[in-house]
Amino acid sequence: MATLVEKAVRIAMKADFDDAVAIVKDEKEDYLKVANSKADSLVEEHDRIITVFLAKDKRLLFVSLENPKESVLEKRIKKAAAEIAAIRPKNDYNGIAQGRKHYSADRSSYKEFSNIDAGFLSDMANGMINGAEDGGAASVAGTLYLNSYATEFCTSGGYSGGSFSAHMRVSIRCFGKISSFQDFAVLKRAGDLDAYEFGKRAAEMSNMVKKKGKTDAGRYDIIYMPSPAGSLLSNINSMACMGNIETGSPLSGKLNKAVGNGGLTILDSGNFAGSVDYRTYDDEGMKTSTTEVIRDGILRNYLHNFSTAKKYRTRSTGNAGLVEPEPGTPIIRHRNSAKNLDALIGEVKKGILITNTWYTRFSNYLTGDFSTVPRDLSVMIRNGEPEFAIRHGGASSMVGIRISENMLRMAKSASLAGGKPVQTTSWDSEGDYCFCPPMLVEGVSVTTL
Repeated sequence: MATLVEKAVRIAMKADFDDAVAIVKDEKEDYLKVANSKADSLVEEHDRIITVFLAKDKRLLFVSLENPKESVLEKRIKKAAAEIAAIRPKNDYNGIAQGRKHYSADRSSYKEFSNIDAGFLSDMANGMINGAEDGGAASVAGTLYLNSYATEFCTSGGYSGGSFSAHMRVSIRCFGKISSFQDFAVLKRAGDLDAYEFGKRAAEMSNMVKKKGKTDAGRYDIIYMPSPAGSLLSNINSMACMGNIETGSPLSGKLNKAVGNGGLTILDSGNFAGSVDYRTYDDEGMKTSTTEVIRDGILRNYLHNFSTAKKYRTRSTGNAGLVEPEPGTPIIRHRNSAKNLDALIGEVKKGILITNTWYTRFSNYLTGDFSTVPRDLSVMIRNGEPEFAIRHGGASSMVGIRISENMLRMAKSASLAGGKPVQTTSWDSEGDYCFCPPMLVEGVSVTTL
């Protein structure tokens, strides 16, 4: 019996479309909120959405329906056949991948997380809270997310298959005597996290220094913890997508040129086994891969889907994005590394430890100019020692400073890592994951708010 995605593609081709891709995503999310050091509320959400990509005479259109029925889907696709003539052609569109391959689904992580219930989430939350309280936190907040996805796809190019995925994302925010500290854990297996130790370490970080103070505007060596370091440097992979290269990116025209520190390597991966975003195929059915974007500071590759690869006479990197290439999971490494965060701090004569950022905004995407606002714990470092928590008043989570940077200058000034990359996310980009170590960036412009 034909699946819904197979039927959607057949309906589209009968309606005389040139290309069609149908994707059904069945997503379930449970999340437990922690507030005031107590497990506060459990929310369950379940959505089933079909998205159909349609192309006719280089005109492109998407159709999306929630909890779709075949009869409704057929009417909507036929309606799209009349609508698409009004869309401006994308003249450099070169079709979707052609082949004959069916991808079988791996249920391993999906099966493990399907057995987790509210009691497990509650036990993990209480372990995290107990650890934080024993570590000296005055109050604890956070969230525990359990996400599971079942996906099916079919293309008019001959690709089809499905995938199952599940993971957990845990965030904690500990309030100490001087400052707050937020941390994240991304879990591919439920047993990967010791909740008590996770909470205790976060509380100890919130009480890392015993006093607070103010700092002046100027240039400082900045140590970014993995979450803000990854959140910022992950923009490199988006900037390397061919759609952005064409419209204007800091990496445009810089292929095989130095764009980062000689020790810096940034990969883009769809198939890294350790990633919670692991998948064997991209949105048009091409096999995913791991691509060197930057190796030893040199820009080695742009990211392509089938259409852009055909245009530039190269190969798809397995990064579709049906209309434009889209990045996979960034893996950020540095050849030069201190043993750990403490050793990295010991390398800094005058600098600031940044543990979290928010509201990162580009003032000029073409050049890569951006600013970001540190929040939670930010520590002044002098002569290799933490001195005080930076506080300029205002909201409890804000520290009163702003970082103004350029993405390529940041990449070139990232001189030293502080250990191995860890899988992380951030407040700014929860749900987008990367692998990144703590990173030392030299000579960063800091202003006061």
